[in-house]
Amino acid sequence: MKQTLFGKLCLLAFGLFLVNCAMTESFVKADTKSPVVTMYRMYNPNNGEHHYTANLTEQNELVKAGWRAEGVSWIAPSYGDPVYRLYNRATGLHHYTMNEQEKNDLVKIGWRYEGIGWQSAKNKEIPLHRVYNPDPKKGGTHHYTINSNEKNNLVRAGWNNEGIAWYGVSSAQEQVNQTPQDTTTPPSTMNVQEARSEVARQTFVLINNYRRSKGLTGLRTEATIRKGANVRAEEIVTNFSHTRPNGGRGLSTPLDYGYQGIPYVENLGFSNFNESLDWYVNNGAQRIFNGWVNSPEHNKNLLNQQTTEGAVGVHLREISPGKYDMTFSYLAGLQRSEYKK
Repeated sequence: MKQTLFGKLCLLAFGLFLVNCAMTESFVKADTKSPVVTMYRMYNPNNGEHHYTANLTEQNELVKAGWRAEGVSWIAPSYGDPVYRLYNRATGLHHYTMNEQEKNDLVKIGWRYEGIGWQSAKNKEIPLHRVYNPDPKKGGTHHYTINSNEKNNLVRAGWNNEGIAWYGVSSAQEQVNQTPQDTTTPPSTMNVQEARSEVARQTFVLINNYRRSKGLTGLRTEATIRKGANVRAEEIVTNFSHTRPNGGRGLSTPLDYGYQGIPYVENLGFSNFNESLDWYVNNGAQRIFNGWVNSPEHNKNLLNQQTTEGAVGVHLREISPGKYDMTFSYLAGLQRSEYKK
């Protein structure tokens, strides 16, 4: 099995009605010259502002100050067209724009230019919509989203649609993986269970953003599917197969925990990146997502039109002091009343 620069990633896919489904191997090449960048979104409940950053330290500091972390917002390319970031010291608001003239005009009236925040994809793959709240009580806030439903709901509520602000990318099909951080990262402030939950949460956000970018609905979270996905992530440590150690079908695991719907697809994967918990929190979700999107069978499961609810499970196993490998699973299904023949 071919090794990547930073570790090995192996994947397995199964769909309820897929035929001739066999083990699929996917290796995501890491290229330190052109990583993608995960962009995080935060919300300030005091003034209604959303803030966007690739810097987890900045995110964590804002959360400590009372902001609410809302997860992964989109994936930006590491090269492309610059998006400028500005700050208004009077109102405390940030503004982001690709328009250099707009940036210069804002600087002239007192905004502080904070540099290039990120890049916009030249292939214009995933549009980020820009809307503006004209309500003076809200301070004239802008909002940016890849979710056209969110944009439309805000417009119906009185926001102004200002068009497309910039573009992101959906996967490593356009950009290679995010470059791993230095493996000498200090010990994580998260414990293993918290790190597992965070990587799973981020991966599920990426999957839903990806589905919406392709015109599909996002999946609901479902507790019994989540339980099944976590169990499967642990089971495949010793038995990497769609057949469970007890001989049952992995796809049916949520039924053991009370799931009343139809289990429909299962993706599995493992890696031996041998990294810290911090590394997985910062990079694990993107690695999982990129690997599945770049594998035709796994990608087909992510974009299955029948599925309406699902979950991601992640298991981190310590293999040396402070270093972990990872197994992961994705299960999705639908309620019987939603099934379309």
